[in-house]
Amino acid sequence: MTRDMLYAAARQAIEGHKVTDIRITKFHVEELSRANRFAKTSFLISGSAGDFNFFYRVETDFVLEGDAWKLKDDAILQPGRKSGSGDSLPGI
Repeated sequence: MTRDMLYAAARQAIEGHKVTDIRITKFHVEELSRANRFAKTSFLISGSAGDFNFFYRVETDFVLEGDAWKLKDDAILQPGRKSGSGDSLPGI
């Protein structure tokens, strides 16, 4: 998935679910290695959409390409769930 494709999918989900508020908190760098060209982060997202609130935990992997960190993979999880549990963000 390209950056433009991810942006389009996120925009469509935001508009379709009538998201009015998004907060990113508890950002944490889990692992960072320029030598291995790899980084792992985690953070929480919460917000409001239509008549409901949402809360997810996000885990992301980045790879270093040249001088730029690029998103390799992400997992959007219900709190308390582990990667690979099959959770996903509705609409994406």
